[in-house]
Amino acid sequence: MALVSGGVVLASTHRLEPALVAVLDLLLAAGLLRLAGTPSLAELAIVAGLVPLRRLARVGLSAGRRARPRMDRGQAP
Repeated sequence: MALVSGGVVLASTHRLEPALVAVLDLLLAAGLLRLAGTPSLAELAIVAGLVPLRRLARVGLSAGRRARPRMDRGQAP
């Protein structure tokens, strides 16, 4: 479901950053909901790994956006 939601966000915004953020947020929420039951060590490790992955993806995408020069619509690439 998270991938489908990310695809919808990508199709509507035509931007990778919000789509990836939506997917990672939904995966994190799903992992936290799974921990509401009787969590195993593997489930805990997966959720714990999603948090830094999500942070790293956001920092990387925002740094890439800042490094790219903005071009006016009238300019050729």
